[in-house]
Amino acid sequence: MKILFVSSYVNNAHYMDLTKQTLDKYLMDCSYSFICLNDAPNTKEGDDNYLHICDMLTGESNCYEKIVEYATKNTFFHIKIPQSIHRRNQINHSSQRHIENLNWFNTSIQRLYPSYTEYDYICHIDSDAFFCKPVYLQSELSGYDLAGPLIYMNASKYYIHTGLFFINIKTVVNMQEIRWDNTQQMDTGSDICNFIAKNPHYTIKKMGHYDGYRECLNIPNDHTIISLDLPDMDDPNYKLVDTWMNKSVVHFRAGSCFGVGSLKHRIGTRTAKYEIKYAKFLELFS
Repeated sequence: MKILFVSSYVNNAHYMDLTKQTLDKYLMDCSYSFICLNDAPNTKEGDDNYLHICDMLTGESNCYEKIVEYATKNTFFHIKIPQSIHRRNQINHSSQRHIENLNWFNTSIQRLYPSYTEYDYICHIDSDAFFCKPVYLQSELSGYDLAGPLIYMNASKYYIHTGLFFINIKTVVNMQEIRWDNTQQMDTGSDICNFIAKNPHYTIKKMGHYDGYRECLNIPNDHTIISLDLPDMDDPNYKLVDTWMNKSVVHFRAGSCFGVGSLKHRIGTRTAKYEIKYAKFLELFS
């Protein structure tokens, strides 16, 4: 089985080293390629860094070059996101930029990466989601068209979390119709529920689930949301991480990108809290 992973980066190039290490270590029965979507402005080519995007760890402004460097080092295929696809005045820049990135890539994949048809599955994975245990994707995905953690809006309506979203390239012949818009007022990709409703013939595997979204998003439940052993701070949610596929994938979750990755966010304790959480998060792989 061949998997094509796709992930967006904007100020967090350092995640790529861990991504490469964990994919090589824990994917047991498949080969893979990895596409890095670089959403940082390339100011050397005239992009306007109007959001003052900066590296999460250092605060430096050379995010575009750093992403290229890490993608090259880890032999990931690098694609530049044209900054013209983004609307400048947005309330939630990180979520909306992610939506625009995925919609642009999905509708342009034949031009951007024409060999995608040689793969069995494409997997959209968040840049801060990592495999932490051996997985056998051949058996996990066999017979399924779509797979991933499910976010329920009510008893019957749900969508697949785009943080780990497998699409069977061989069977989902209308993949280009998937939209990652937030039409349900929830999160990136909530419009996928409409794609699911229009295509009831596709078989879907649940790899974890959220019972509700906003109401249950910050409540540890020991199957999809767990709490790291961290000191109490003003925001207890910073302790939480997501776990999927029977805890074989962990997701750092919100706060790992724009939360500390632009100059206006590098204030107060945010950066220090991120560094504390990231150090504890890395212990999950030791």
